[in-house]
Amino acid sequence: MNRLLIVLVTLFVFSLSAIAQESKIGIEFGPSYTSLRGNSNTDKDDSAIGFSVGARYQYPLTEILSIRTGIIYERKGSKTDYTKLDELNKPVKTIGIDNKFHYIIVPMDVKVKFSSTSNLYATAGLFAGYLLKAEMVPDTDDLPKKTFTDDSERLDYGASVGLGIERSINDNLKLSLEAKYNLGLADISKISTVKTDSINFMMGIAYVLPF
Repeated sequence: MNRLLIVLVTLFVFSLSAIAQESKIGIEFGPSYTSLRGNSNTDKDDSAIGFSVGARYQYPLTEILSIRTGIIYERKGSKTDYTKLDELNKPVKTIGIDNKFHYIIVPMDVKVKFSSTSNLYATAGLFAGYLLKAEMVPDTDDLPKKTFTDDSERLDYGASVGLGIERSINDNLKLSLEAKYNLGLADISKISTVKTDSINFMMGIAYVLPF
């Protein structure tokens, strides 16, 4: 296993062991609205629909302030068009291509409730991601699928902000809905400048740990 992936997983495990009082652990999942930026080609690409799913750990510092971490799979990317030409270089067909980047993400953020009795909250923090695979997937068999993981940097990182609402199902279970914007700050391409953007729309269910 790549050393960077080991570091990300170790960071998640260490954060769990470092904070051990009344806390919550749960799962979250949902669609993402993703895009790429950084050069004249990627800036012309359309946004794509991705998704994310993973586990989240939350530890309260006060009645309104908590810290959170987790380990999450997220698919980022964009959509672009490729024009197929004939022997005379005349356009024959336009083919849609999905640029897909598959990541393992470790977020670390702060959650602040609007008041001690409020269900609404805001988040802000950082994230680090390890690239599992990068691929170009055409919407037709006229072009083959292409993997370009070796042309991509394995590490992505950036900052995130979000808004959410959380409600109690019972004394031990919490249901949440959250929207979060992730601004990639790393250059993820070895060939040109490319950075990631994504907006996550997450549903989560968490269990209040009895210790």
